[in-house]
Amino acid sequence: MSDEIEVPPAFFTPAETPSLPPGLVMPTPFTSVLYPTQLTPTPVIGRAGELRGFYANNRWRPKWSRFMYPRSAEKAHGGVDIFAPHGTPIVALIDGEVEHRTSPDDMGTRVHLRFTFAGVDYRFILGHLDRFEGAERSVTKGTVVGYAGCTGNAAGTQPCLVPNACGRFSTHLHLQLKRDADGKLLDPLKALRWTLDYYDDERDVLCQDL
Repeated sequence: MSDEIEVPPAFFTPAETPSLPPGLVMPTPFTSVLYPTQLTPTPVIGRAGELRGFYANNRWRPKWSRFMYPRSAEKAHGGVDIFAPHGTPIVALIDGEVEHRTSPDDMGTRVHLRFTFAGVDYRFILGHLDRFEGAERSVTKGTVVGYAGCTGNAAGTQPCLVPNACGRFSTHLHLQLKRDADGKLLDPLKALRWTLDYYDDERDVLCQDL
């Protein structure tokens, strides 16, 4: 399967997601546990970040950023969207091999981080990056591999580098976990044992009503 943000349900296998030991992975995709926030001045200790909340037409709808959220009758969201201001350093989540991919649509500039766990080959995909950091190479967890951006279709119908009516931005990291053998998509939050703020937020409201 090619890199796609929205995919048919047949490509999801969440029940088979590996549970990676905490010592093997990073607690956040950022260089600090003090992750960037959207509505509050300080992060929640113990969480990895926030679901992207702002979408087109000045809407706050973080549920759209969840893994497997149905974006249409035929397709669902193939990863997790994590809020990240433009230019935010993004790190390798686990020791692995960095590959660079680019395209003008979908995930845009993205890093494939290949790794093996329990004899199975996987890859994390870090999408919508502004640019890469360094060459394709072997890296250890915590190494900066790129910077959050607005490439591919991150903007949707409202440019993500332009503030909405409330002065807020929708720039984000699109995070996927894929099994190499069959291209099936797995739940990256379950694998990483991460909790994101606003994951249970069901609101779909104008930003002015927050």
